Amino acid sequence: MKFYAGLDVGGTSGRVKFSTEDKTLIGEYLGEGCAFNTEGYEIGREKYRKLMDAALSKYELKSSDCLGICIAASGIDSKEQEMQMRSIFEEMGFAKERILAVNDCELFLYLSKGPVLVTISGTGSICYGRNEAGEVFRTGGWNHVLSDEGSAYDIGLQTFKAYADWLDGRINCPILAKKIANATGVKTLEQADVYVNDHLLDKSPVGGLAVLCAQAAEEGDLVAKTIIKECAAKIFALVWDTCCKMEGKPDNRIKRELDEAFFANQEAKALQADLWMWGSVNVKNTFFREQIINMAKKKLPNVTVKIPEKTALDIALGAAQEHFA
Repeated sequence: MKFYAGLDVGGTSGRVKFSTEDKTLIGEYLGEGCAFNTEGYEIGREKYRKLMDAALSKYELKSSDCLGICIAASGIDSKEQEMQMRSIFEEMGFAKERILAVNDCELFLYLSKGPVLVTISGTGSICYGRNEAGEVFRTGGWNHVLSDEGSAYDIGLQTFKAYADWLDGRINCPILAKKIANATGVKTLEQADVYVNDHLLDKSPVGGLAVLCAQAAEEGDLVAKTIIKECAAKIFALVWDTCCKMEGKPDNRIKRELDEAFFANQEAKALQADLWMWGSVNVKNTFFREQIINMAKKKLPNVTVKIPEKTALDIALGAAQEHFA
């Protein structure tokens, strides 16, 4: 049976969805994910083969019958990684000319026809933009050590730093402090030092603290509110810098100058585009998202902020159907 396939693969889980040639849904499969940029080609090759073997077997499909497949994957950060991903699927029997492999953020560019921006804030963060000429630009998303500003990891790290300052008697954030103490079991600065050394490079535990920060902000904790506002400004900075690149006018000061005075002194951009927002922080944290929307209204008045109604998996399947029709 001829079919289309869409994949949404993150570090934790991998999802595959199939449709017939006339776009009738066949079914969906959930398996193990893969962070391609950190786990590398050999591990990625093994995990993707395992995922696809199980998915195809479940619906009795053959790779040679695939009319088009779109792989939206965490960790496709270079042309080399794109080619590596394509080679993995070629080895599985998918036709070379029927494979589309993109970064899982870049995928959302397929939601709009003209100029478009996409920003994701989940465990990590990133922004993509496509201008009128069809050129694609990327800002950020180079892992949680080099960037990922405004992400859950960033919020979580700033939250834990604030808790350390609370323990050190330097700031007052009782609501936030209580939540962090209960969640981590950390009660002293000595314990905080151990916690950081154990988890600094582990995104999940640190990123999980972002939810507690959002809760504390909703309950009126001023320090938590400040963290959310500052991290939202970092996401807007990703969008702003991407707009500059799309216009051919990069402004290299913005990453270091996120204060309100900087934005106040910038002329509003005339760029007309959709801005799609995705990721757990952008979608689930209303206060965080509202900060970005308000900044966009002031400085990007012709940009329309949107939240996708479709899942990334459905967008991937749709991209395969459209790209290879």
